[in-house]
Amino acid sequence: LELRRTLEPGQVPGGDAGAVDAEGAAAVCRAECSGQCGIVGVAAVLRDIGEHKRMEQKLVEALAQVLKTNNQRKLALLAGRMGTFEVDIERDVTTWSDEVYAQLGIDRSTPIVTERDFARLIHSDDREDALARRRDAYRRGEAYESEFRVVRRDGKVRWLYVRGQPL
Repeated sequence: LELRRTLEPGQVPGGDAGAVDAEGAAAVCRAECSGQCGIVGVAAVLRDIGEHKRMEQKLVEALAQVLKTNNQRKLALLAGRMGTFEVDIERDVTTWSDEVYAQLGIDRSTPIVTERDFARLIHSDDREDALARRRDAYRRGEAYESEFRVVRRDGKVRWLYVRGQPL
């Protein structure tokens, strides 16, 4: 990397100059002058930022792939009339995808976050078994499957199949 600065006749040298080459190496120079005697010193910093640029490009590519995958996942869930959820067992907090809210006939802004909140939606004849299967699987740290009915807010009864696995 070559860094040059051309002075005009009568111009006093001094100030900063900088450059980055094609491979990402950077240099910054500062020249100091003492009157008519010319340059008396130069301080320079050179830093290769090529690896930083490569990592930045990899991050951009990874983000593009995540967005693409997320869009494909959403399309598959929509086509299959499926939803997803995650449960934080320690805090008893559940997060649902938009599709789960839609299947249960609940407005997205309704806070349904605990097992107790969800249990109220399970048909009374299925509630005890469905919750016992879920709790047993959590305790063992194993995947589980369950089928049960839910009663939507509009009174309609729907069958759900749930398959959960520990993270």
